[in-house]
Amino acid sequence: MPLDEKHNSANIAMWYKDIAFSLDELEESVTRECWRYLVGKYCKRENDNRKDTELVRDIYKELGDMFGYLNTSLKKVVTYAGAIDLIHRLLPDVAYELLNGEVKISAEDTIALSKLRFHEINDVILRRKTEKIMTKKLISEQKALRIKPERRGRPKRDAGEVTRISVKDAPAPDPDAQTNTLAYTIPSWIGMIERTFDGSDFKRVSGNARSRLIEELSKLSTAAETLTTILTEVDP
Repeated sequence: MPLDEKHNSANIAMWYKDIAFSLDELEESVTRECWRYLVGKYCKRENDNRKDTELVRDIYKELGDMFGYLNTSLKKVVTYAGAIDLIHRLLPDVAYELLNGEVKISAEDTIALSKLRFHEINDVILRRKTEKIMTKKLISEQKALRIKPERRGRPKRDAGEVTRISVKDAPAPDPDAQTNTLAYTIPSWIGMIERTFDGSDFKRVSGNARSRLIEELSKLSTAAETLTTILTEVDP
C-alpha cells in the first residue's frame, strides 16, 4: 500500500475508501474516527451491491451484528462516511485532521459540519483548535453569522404599529369622483335590465316580483330624471 511518510489513519482511509477491503486487520491500527469511516464505507458498498431479493433492513441487521452497531447507529455511521467524503472534496486537510483524530468531533457534529459552506467549515475547525467551545455551538454561531440579503422596496410596517394619518397624507378631493363612478356603474345596470327583459317570461313572473321591480324602477327613473335636471341646469 503506497502511503506517504506519515502512514497515518487518514491515508489508510483514503486508500481503502473506493475499493473492496476487509476490516479484520485494520481496527487496531487506525484511529476511532478512521475505523468509523471505514465501517461506513464498507456498509454502503455492501448495501449498494445487495441483490434485488435482499432487503435493506436485513443487510443492516447483518452488518450491525458484525460490527456491534444497532440499525439506526449503523445508518448514522454510513452518513458520517458520506460527510467525511464531502468535507474531503472541499477541504482535504480538514478531512485528514478529522480522520487522524487531530480534531476531535463527534459523528453527529461532523455530519452537521459537512452541510456548511467551505469557509464556514474552515472557521469552525480553526476555532475548535483554539477555543474550548462545543462544536455544536460553533456550528450554530457560524450559521448565525450568515448575512441575509437586504430586501428591496419599502420596509414592512410592524404589525403592532398604528398607521398615522395626517392632513398631509389625505389625498386631494376629486370633484369628478362620484359622477364618474356613477357613469361607470350605470352601463352594468342597463345590461342587467336587458338580460332580465330577454331572459324572462313576464307572464309567468309572480305578482309580488313584478310589483317590487316596478317600484324600484320607478325610484330609479325618478332619481335619474332629478339628477339629469340638475346636471343640465349647471352652467358649463
